[in-house]
Amino acid sequence: MIRMLQPQDTGRVMQLWLEGNLDAHAFVPGNYWCEKVSMVRELLLQAEVYVYEQNGEIQGFVGLQGDMIAGIFVDRLHRSGGIGKQLLNHVKHLHPVLLLSVYRKNLSAAAFYNREGFSAIEEGMDEDTGELEHTMRWARREKETLQRAAVTLLRLREHPELASCAALWFSAKWDIPAQAYRESIRQCAAGKESVPQWYVVQNENREIVAGAGVIENDFHDRNDLAPNVCALFVEEAYRGQGIARSVLDAIRQDLSGMGIRKLYLVTDHTEFYEKCGWKFRTLVIGGDGLPERLYESGDGKSAVTDSGAGGIQ
Repeated sequence: MIRMLQPQDTGRVMQLWLEGNLDAHAFVPGNYWCEKVSMVRELLLQAEVYVYEQNGEIQGFVGLQGDMIAGIFVDRLHRSGGIGKQLLNHVKHLHPVLLLSVYRKNLSAAAFYNREGFSAIEEGMDEDTGELEHTMRWARREKETLQRAAVTLLRLREHPELASCAALWFSAKWDIPAQAYRESIRQCAAGKESVPQWYVVQNENREIVAGAGVIENDFHDRNDLAPNVCALFVEEAYRGQGIARSVLDAIRQDLSGMGIRKLYLVTDHTEFYEKCGWKFRTLVIGGDGLPERLYESGDGKSAVTDSGAGGIQ
């Protein structure tokens, strides 16, 4: 069960806190966490803390300061069993908005929060450790709000400060290491070549809700059919508003301005792209050795438009 922290729980909770920080942050000297034990113990009873207890044993806890999650910690023997998710869901029911900071190097934690609906909104440096960290945000969504959501498309070559947040978002959607995206986005921001290019769509809270890229080749055997649109993804809550179509149109217009008249992509979603004006070109062999359908961009904008994405610019 999940319940509020009691004073008698402090010793066990501090054990989990220290154990968890040492395990998750091997890139930070261990004495940094040991030196903070006394201070955290004092702050603990002033914070909003919930513990997960099973058979009389505290196996995890979550701590908050206002809407900021200070951390979720689970006993070593019980990790990957859903306790962290249960604790997170508990505080989601209590708070309409949640924020947290996670070190960039803590890839597993960042991936967990991304899966649970958090979006990286900015990157900064923890002055105490000198480590880069992401600020991530989650907000409870209401259907009525989504239908009127204002969104804006950003060209990442014009927003290099978003490189790390965008790389983390793309990585969570496509299960490719964030570093690969980060390097490609930084090449884009350097502006030396027309390709690669990367784009994200943000909502009014600066959360990434959609994105796509343009690279030379999307892992198939026809290097002559280039460049390729890749990694197009729209968060489920934002689908059905014409965002994907508008992103495709914006990319075609952007690349056309650079003298690139034809774009290609590989996809299984044939009907969608055909409605957006893309034409089947040929079968190609993908990186897994299997045939894939490759489409070529048509002239002009998509055959279907949707005013629901009018906020994209």
